[in-house]
Amino acid sequence: MDSTSETSEPEALRIIGLTEADLLKIKDPDSVWLVHPFERGVGEPIAAFTEFTCAVKLASRLNALIGNGIGKQTMPKDLANIELDRYRQLTDVVMTPFLIHLQVGETNWK
Repeated sequence: MDSTSETSEPEALRIIGLTEADLLKIKDPDSVWLVHPFERGVGEPIAAFTEFTCAVKLASRLNALIGNGIGKQTMPKDLANIELDRYRQLTDVVMTPFLIHLQVGETNWK
């Protein structure tokens, strides 16, 4: 494969919707990554990770199941009101936690 046709990591991350500010927070130890229902952050977060790759893995797996209805965003660690890395072990071994709740308004999916 010609290396000139490969997409750089920062460019690939921009393609999936990350902003310049998000890119700076990928390795920031004071930021966490939230996974939440719906791409635009509607609803309470369902998981939070200290590592970006864990959030992407879980969001990707859930999106494959429910048709791109999961989003991710970053926030300062001290403002996150959710247990951090709760699903990390499952995510690291390529498993999907199915006991999470995706809730928006009156709708509740398990």
